[in-house]
Amino acid sequence: CLNCHASDVQRGGVNLEDYASAFQLRQEIRSEVGADRMPRRAPPLSPELKELLFAWIDRDAPEL
Repeated sequence: CLNCHASDVQRGGVNLEDYASAFQLRQEIRSEVGADRMPRRAPPLSPELKELLFAWIDRDAPEL
């Protein structure tokens, strides 16, 4: 995610470099990744990575 969504890049104006930003966008992240719209310039995430990401979101995205 940070290849395109870090503080020095922010494609689409999205910065996921800090927890607060990622937390606010967690449902949008789920939607975009689930529909294979993200990542745009790379292969879709593997089913295992999607499962891990969605499990984090389903647990209300606790700070790690």
